[in-house]
Amino acid sequence: MPLQPDAAADLALVAGNAGDRVFHCHAIEHQKTEMTGYVRVT
Repeated sequence: MPLQPDAAADLALVAGNAGDRVFHCHAIEHQKTEMTGYVRVT
């Protein structure tokens, strides 16, 4: 289910290697408005 504007969600991630993990929206028009981010695993 998509999040509504200004909504929040919890995210769980299991990463075996250090580095940046990118998450983004697959809709091109949303990517153009910077609906992307990353999680840095240290």
